[in-house]
Amino acid sequence: MKEITLNEFPPDLPLQVVEQRCTAWRASIVSTIKAIGDYKLRHVARRRFEAVEARVLKDIGISEAHRFIEVNKTFWES
Repeated sequence: MKEITLNEFPPDLPLQVVEQRCTAWRASIVSTIKAIGDYKLRHVARRRFEAVEARVLKDIGISEAHRFIEVNKTFWES
């Protein structure tokens, strides 16, 4: 991971521009962390859905085919 220091900014760059860039980086990091959390939740939910008994699926009106499709999606697919 690349470390970002203030030395990378030109010395004549206004402080407001530096703050805006840092804010954008921070927002990007927060967004990435949130996405990772979402991916983990999807993975866990799909593993639990995979474990539901066929009888229960039938009771709630979900077919085995639908479950198969859902549990075989990659973690980034919603």
